[in-house]
This record gives sequence, C-alpha cells and structure tokens, in this order.
Amino acid sequence: MTTLQSLADCVSHYTEQQQPLPFSVFRCYQPQQLHQVPILSPTFIFVLRGQKQLNNRQTANAGDFIFLHGGKNVMLSNIPDQQQYLALVLELQPQDKLAAPPSRSEINSTFVTESVTRYSADQSGHDFIAVIPDIVLTSLQQMADWSVQVDHSQWYIRRREILQLLLDEGYHQISQAFSNDLFSTKVTHLLQQQPQKNWSQADLCQQLAISEATLRRRLLAENTSFRELLESVRMSVGLDLLQTTQLPINLVAERCGYLSASRFAERFKQRFRLTPSQLRKTQSA
Repeated sequence: MTTLQSLADCVSHYTEQQQPLPFSVFRCYQPQQLHQVPILSPTFIFVLRGQKQLNNRQTANAGDFIFLHGGKNVMLSNIPDQQQYLALVLELQPQDKLAAPPSRSEINSTFVTESVTRYSADQSGHDFIAVIPDIVLTSLQQMADWSVQVDHSQWYIRRREILQLLLDEGYHQISQAFSNDLFSTKVTHLLQQQPQKNWSQADLCQQLAISEATLRRRLLAENTSFRELLESVRMSVGLDLLQTTQLPINLVAERCGYLSASRFAERFKQRFRLTPSQLRKTQSA
C-alpha cells in the first residue's frame, strides 16, 4: 500500500516537472486564510502535509480528507507543518456520477452507525472530514502515474474509481452530492468551460435554449444570479491558477476573463481578503 509520504513525494515530483495532473495540488510555506472560497462542484481535499481548517470550526490533519458539497462558499485556512502545507484537490464532474448509487435508507443507516467513530460532520451531515483509507492513497498515486500517459478525456475513469472506493469504504452520503439537480449547477458547469469568455446573459441563454427572463427566474428561485455565478467561476479559476502555477498575475487575470489585472486583483481581495500578490508570498519557502 502507498504511504502518505510516498504519495506526497510522487505528487511533488510531477508538479516540479510541470506535468498536468487530474487534480489540483495546493501548497504553501506560510499560513493562508481564504474567505468565501467558492465550491462549485462536489470536492475532495486530501491533506498530505500540514493542516486545513474549515470555517474555523473543523480541522483536517495530514492523512485526512474533507468532502464538500458543491454550490457554497466556505472559509479555508491552510496551515503548514515544519515543512509545508500540501494537499490534493479533486473536483468531481457531472460525468463522474456512478450508475447505481446507494439508496437513501442505506445512506441514512450508514451515517447514523458510523458518524460517531469515523466522521467529523457539519450540522447537515453532508460535508465531513475523515481519514484517507490506505486503498485510496494507493489509487491516488496510481492516478497520478497513469494520468501523465493518457489523454485528459480519460481522467474521469480514475475520478470514478476514487468515488467508488470511498463508497465501498462506507462513505455513502457522498452520493447525495449528485442528487442535487440544481439549474445553477448546470449554468456553473457551462461557464467553467470558458471562464475567459466575455459572457453575456444572451450568450448563455442561447446555449441553454431558454429566454433571459426564464434564466433570471430560475436562478432567482435558487437565490443566485448570472453575475454571481460568473464571478464565482472566475474567482475559483483565478485562485486555482495562483495556487498551482507560476503564471504572472496579468495572465491569470486574462484566463479568468478580466482585461485588467488591477480589476482582477481588486475583485480577488474583496472576495478572499488578500491580494493575489499576498497569496503568492505564502508560497515562498
């Protein structure tokens, strides 16, 4: 079985070689505190070094993982150990949904019987922190080794494998993440495909084959709007690029759809409460 250290070494090797990976690798050498982090899709955060705090209430240590449902904003703090903070962030996609998820009765039964000993859950019982099973550590390393040899279009196979392994380990409420059939989720995934595009409501409605009035009404029913979703997508992409690449900030801004780096930095600070430059400084050893 793969150990936590060997997975961390494997991931560090591929990131140093600038190999594309099917998950994001976040690292820092100084503490980070990020407010209103948009979680656009169901997301796993596997902590390999240091600690991650969720909403200043729950702590995931090295060897733990956090599961977050999509469609929310959270506060995340990344706290290095004596070396660094290092984590894998695996965002699930719509095509990752498994054909036969467990029934609601199975989900409820599993959570009731196992939550006390295996989970650190929020009040809803949806988001939780748990120990990374050994078999998942091994699968994550295999995922990294395999992904550098295949086309990106095949990466979903390994994401499904991780999902299935965790379901087999008893984390059945993960499947609830795919039962939330929100219209805003569909819009978000569409915007994520081209975050740099100069989107308008008309463009979006044309792709969805609906009227602008219908778009506004359906998003209002879910307490959001086109502008809110677009900014969440762009800020999410910007945060990921700043954490996982060495791209200059002006190029990060362009890839997020901002023509001005100063405007991007302004919006970034308003949301996360630190500037892109301040975030980058935490990544220096």
